[in-house]
Amino acid sequence: MKEKEFLAFGYLICLAVVIPWSNALTNLLLAGGVLFIIQNIITNKRTRIKLRAIQKMLLVFGLAFLSLILIKVLISTDYSGLAYLARISTVVYLPAMLYLMAGKIPETQNRKVLQLFIHSVFVLSVGTLAIAVVKTLTRASSPLSMVNLAYREFSGSLVHHEPVYFSIFVGASIVFGCWLLLFDPDKRKNYIYYFEVLFLFIFLFLLGSGTAILATIVCVGIICAIKSRKLLIYSILSFGALFILNYSLNKSFQFKVDDVLNFNTSFDYQGNSSYEGLAIRYGTWKCSIDGIKENLWTGIGISHSQEYLDTCYREKGYQSLTYLMENKGTVFNSHNVYLDVFLKFGLIGFLIFLVLLVLLVMTAIKKWNILLLLMLVFFMIMGATESILVREKGIIFFSFFFGLFLCLNPSKQRMDDQG
Repeated sequence: MKEKEFLAFGYLICLAVVIPWSNALTNLLLAGGVLFIIQNIITNKRTRIKLRAIQKMLLVFGLAFLSLILIKVLISTDYSGLAYLARISTVVYLPAMLYLMAGKIPETQNRKVLQLFIHSVFVLSVGTLAIAVVKTLTRASSPLSMVNLAYREFSGSLVHHEPVYFSIFVGASIVFGCWLLLFDPDKRKNYIYYFEVLFLFIFLFLLGSGTAILATIVCVGIICAIKSRKLLIYSILSFGALFILNYSLNKSFQFKVDDVLNFNTSFDYQGNSSYEGLAIRYGTWKCSIDGIKENLWTGIGISHSQEYLDTCYREKGYQSLTYLMENKGTVFNSHNVYLDVFLKFGLIGFLIFLVLLVLLVMTAIKKWNILLLLMLVFFMIMGATESILVREKGIIFFSFFFGLFLCLNPSKQRMDDQG
């Protein structure tokens, strides 16, 4: 391995390990990566970047999306939107940077990156669970049980993560672990994957993010279906058994399921009641759709969109939302990545966003890139209930793995040979 390739591989490993733990360290690594690329271009002026047609289209539409945001900021003089532009630009520059670095790295080394990401999330999850257990044991009024070990016990135990983003890391690790179990030619490490995947599945249910659980199960089901129909049937039965067991023992999870089954739009959250996520989201979706209707073509803008939503919640009398805003300081965005983009940037921005997703799907199918396809499915399901391109955690995570998997070029025949 050449020196530059070795450094690039080490850089990818560092990112994969650090992303679940720290935004600050991740941003420091990203800055170092940019400097690495600039230095490489300066010292090797003859370097030519060869892009396939679909990669050029992805780059063009990505830059068009960023340009639209910049124009929107300048026209509306909404200069606070520049911070959002800086964050969302990661969607374009991080995959491009990884392509320059990892384009020639063998597939075996990309698997190493996945393995270390899984190990990193596993260590984070084990540490978080251990601290949560200790906290529960030290409370005289809280005996240790699955009822007490709800997601609120985990979110800030070791590293402060909102439960949904923690669930994204854990769910993706499960998906990658299952893929490695079935398609990694090195079967000697299977026992490690089995143990980590099983633990992370249990931990994911304890975190209690319904959308992350759904996205994980769908992706694992796709992996099993690709491998064999029999395995798909076994996986469905296993998921069913795990679901029933968790519903029976975990009161927090039981409540979330009942919340969906008994959906009530007139739900009124107060300090002594339980939080119903779907009912809360109904209000955010309704106000987002109203904002889209009023500003169909151009959208409302970045910071103005939140102002519109806050006003809408009060005007419509959504007591649950206004109570949490006024008493807890909670800020409620659209809680849907598609509505969020449409509300902020109008029909033009939404169409560009959809084109980018379609191009990624076409790339995954054409190249039979299973990992890229799985990450897209995971993203699109999570996007149904979360504005995952608002927070830095979501932007960096998905940008990194989209970029990494775009560097892969597996063939269906090779995948079949491994199976």
